[in-house]
Amino acid sequence: MQAANIVDINVQNFQQVILEGSQQQPVVIEFWAEGHEPCIEVAASLNKIALEYAEHFTLARINCAVEQQIAMQFGVQALPTVAVFKDGQGVDGLVGPQPEAALREMIEKYLPKEHETLLGQARQLLGMGQFNEALPLLAKAHELAPEVAEIKLALADASIQAGRLDLASDLLNSIGLADQNSDYQALCSALEIKQQAADSPEIRTLFEQAEQQPDNLELKLQLAAQLNEVGRAEEGLALLFEVLKKDLNALDGAMKKSFMDLLAAQPAGDAAAASYRRKLYSLLY
Repeated sequence: MQAANIVDINVQNFQQVILEGSQQQPVVIEFWAEGHEPCIEVAASLNKIALEYAEHFTLARINCAVEQQIAMQFGVQALPTVAVFKDGQGVDGLVGPQPEAALREMIEKYLPKEHETLLGQARQLLGMGQFNEALPLLAKAHELAPEVAEIKLALADASIQAGRLDLASDLLNSIGLADQNSDYQALCSALEIKQQAADSPEIRTLFEQAEQQPDNLELKLQLAAQLNEVGRAEEGLALLFEVLKKDLNALDGAMKKSFMDLLAAQPAGDAAAASYRRKLYSLLY
């Protein structure tokens, strides 16, 4: 059974698969003829590559002995010929026998990079309001392409929505002047509103009380919980960890349990949570 992204082209589906389809993702066109040995070798390589990148490009196969009209329309003069179409236009091609490496190199130039794929997946999640689920995808994309402002802005957006205000602030502060567009300005405004809400009178009072009563561990637990509620989880983790460094069994283990609960509440892939998890393990073992 032929893979879904490998299509035999005829006059009926030519426009839909190649001209319209290449508006959505690259289309690699394989011009071939039955019984032609170089075509067989190239076909095997293209089929292998198409299966590897099943979601990222369409392999359109044109049998020139059968679809002579289409072959003439493309001006094919030798077989095998391989062409890449993108946005309805031919953008690259190779003529004659080719090793797999040459075919792969040409095709991969037009495929989305891993960070672009992750960004696209994350945007779908953001559109459905699944901010915590989008965060690890965006964090990975940012790790792969730390210079791409588009990813930074998307990660900042998800962080604000998920209550990770510290991360959002760091990301927005790293955006260069040239990339401070309307999206950036909107995110800065959204962050400021969230930060104002996060600095509530109740939290300020708890901070003051914690300073006045440094040995009141119950108060520190309460403050850490409040900080987590308003998107300041990293501050809460830092507060509890300072206690655990001195006494791992503080409050008969309640402090450690609260710290671990706070870690578990953070989104998958959260850098601060991962860092504090390692720190806790260093204390335990």
